[in-house]
Amino acid sequence: MSSFGIPEPPPAPPSWNVESEAASDHEGHSRVFRAVAGSAIAILVAGGVAAAVLAFGFIRGSADSMVTFAPSDTAVYVNLDLQPSAGQQLALSDILGKFPGLSGSSRDATINHWLDSGLQSSGLSHADVRTWIGSQVSLIVLKSSDGAIPAEVSLLASTNDAAAQAMFVKYKSGPTGQPLRWTVATYDGVTVNVGQDSSGGTQAWAITGHTVIAATSETAVDEVIDTSQGKHASLTAQADYTAIQGQVPSDRVAFLYVDIPQVSALIPSTAVAGAAASLRGYEGVGEAVVASSSGITVSGTIDFDSSKLTAAARASLGVAPHSNGALAFVPSSAFGFLTLVGLPQMLKSLVSLAIPGLGTSESQALDELGITGPSGVISHLTGDAGIEVEQLPGAQVPSGALLIATDSSGAVQSFLDQLAARLCSPGQGCGSTTPTQQSYQGVTISSITINGADSSQLSPSWAVDNGWVIVASTPAEVRAVVDARRGSNIARSSQFRAVAGEVGTSNDGMFYLNVQAVVTAVRAVLPADARATFDQQIAPYLTPIQAVGTSVRSFGDHIATSEFVLIR
Repeated sequence: MSSFGIPEPPPAPPSWNVESEAASDHEGHSRVFRAVAGSAIAILVAGGVAAAVLAFGFIRGSADSMVTFAPSDTAVYVNLDLQPSAGQQLALSDILGKFPGLSGSSRDATINHWLDSGLQSSGLSHADVRTWIGSQVSLIVLKSSDGAIPAEVSLLASTNDAAAQAMFVKYKSGPTGQPLRWTVATYDGVTVNVGQDSSGGTQAWAITGHTVIAATSETAVDEVIDTSQGKHASLTAQADYTAIQGQVPSDRVAFLYVDIPQVSALIPSTAVAGAAASLRGYEGVGEAVVASSSGITVSGTIDFDSSKLTAAARASLGVAPHSNGALAFVPSSAFGFLTLVGLPQMLKSLVSLAIPGLGTSESQALDELGITGPSGVISHLTGDAGIEVEQLPGAQVPSGALLIATDSSGAVQSFLDQLAARLCSPGQGCGSTTPTQQSYQGVTISSITINGADSSQLSPSWAVDNGWVIVASTPAEVRAVVDARRGSNIARSSQFRAVAGEVGTSNDGMFYLNVQAVVTAVRAVLPADARATFDQQIAPYLTPIQAVGTSVRSFGDHIATSEFVLIR
């Protein structure tokens, strides 16, 4: 909810709040970009998007009318269509009907309750908003005129300007608006109301072209007014914005656009060197939220100019998408996994970045460990890798395994044995300097114990199965991974198959989470009283959400992303 007490687009994760992040350090700004570009973020918004759309009960499709108000130098643009196509509306209705309080006639009352709860502190209610709000809601982020904290602007389509004006009058006299010092100005024939608090914070709003403009800066309101009157180029004049529109679905309920050069410009000059440089070459990010009968899909793209990227980045992005061999080793009961391709390129890039800051002795140590050098283990990695996590039957804690494809079983087996010997040299905390070994399905499993640790929960183990390195938390987990490759892998999971059918398994990176498996594991360890509360207040909202999956595919000038939330 904005500082005006009126609803903005569905609440985004904290890292979308560019205004607050701009006041933090370089690490915070880096998280802003990664979070916005990262696909997982859009998934978190999908549920809020769906609820907001259905709050208004429209069934016709409409184009984005708000973008013509967004200036060409907009850093972040988010649009929520409250009047999507009939197909999107019906799909959302089916999805939300699976959640408590959002089916049938109870849906409208639930939405009103949510709005009343959110608006209560401002002295407003759902009736003050729903009497005038139209089919489009957008949020834009602009660089401030003084180069300080960026300005946030909410754009809300109005079907009744008088009712919208009445809401703001009520807000000004309410508990949030009354303490502010309000002034009225006219800009290009439009009345602009400006409120300031004792600390210098600003709230500004205006109504023009049947659109409510509410912002954290009077200058930002003026710029939006200029854009709406054609005196300032709009976002539609940006070539990358237009290109991204052609790469994501047009039949959608929500859209996100991030102008990466503009986001880079928001990073203060006092930030750690290299923050803006790390974004060089990347142009824009686009994400579209689409509803279907089985869940919510977020399709996106990240555009880049390969000529401006570093050689390491080009090498990583140049790996062709394919089905990752690590999937064959993921047990069907796994909580989830993460896979990637191009591991050698990634590791070589990391090593090349680290070595300049190391002395000669440290560089030689990497060679002696068998990591780098002519015969180092990096040279034997073929590219595919993954991490899986599960909880074995009877186990008290989860276990997991790292999976890496190689071209030489002997070389990597030798490397692992030598590394274990170094780590478990006398005085290093291992229960023994010599690993124990067992044979399982023709695979030799080596294990070490850690002093003070329960070996049933933590006993680092490793094996090499048909060229694949398996490094796991326990020997039991190695056995589970070996079994998976021989038939009981993730492909047997109906949830995974449904997710994979939406995001695809031919990619450069993939993430999967079996939500219900995690929920079951968490519930099992809760005390009886907490479990009862969980069952009554939390479980009903989690039950429809079966699994979440994402995939990434790299091409010559963009990265395609796909996320899917399976809802049944």
